[in-house]
Amino acid sequence: PDLSKNRFSELPEEVLHFQFLERLHCYHNSIRYIPDMVCNLQCLNFLDLSRNQLTTLPRELCHLPIQILLVSNNQLTSLPDELCRMQQLAELDASCNRLTHLPPRMGELHSLRSLLLRGNLLLAVPVELTQLQLVRLDLRGNRIAQLPLETRRMAEHLVDLFLDDNPLTVPPPTVS
Repeated sequence: PDLSKNRFSELPEEVLHFQFLERLHCYHNSIRYIPDMVCNLQCLNFLDLSRNQLTTLPRELCHLPIQILLVSNNQLTSLPDELCRMQQLAELDASCNRLTHLPPRMGELHSLRSLLLRGNLLLAVPVELTQLQLVRLDLRGNRIAQLPLETRRMAEHLVDLFLDDNPLTVPPPTVS
């Protein structure tokens, strides 16, 4: 269902009983909380929670077969460490939040192709990200001063790399 552009402050519990639900659009509400019952949505492969007021994502979300997760324009300060369990995740958009770091095991997301982290507070790019076969990486508008030397590993797959509006002091290893 499309529950976008409403005034929900939490995900309606009724939705959580649709166990065969594959797509859920909750864009542009005032959702502050995702109940643990979200784990009932065992067929969910697309979830749009953009433009809400989330400060955290529940761990239970990481046990779902989500391929596309859109959580941009919230108030997230971190992503769950269990994110690495989302082995089918192909696209993650966590742009325009308050992220200061990424989960340490993000390099285990082998299906991830698009990682959008524009407009956060990231200070560094974890070396683990260089293990991924990303096609698109957006790090615009963060606080990244230097990229790891291992970034050159990404050159084989990366089509789009956005680094503008960071205090970079050295060009990416593949550019220099």
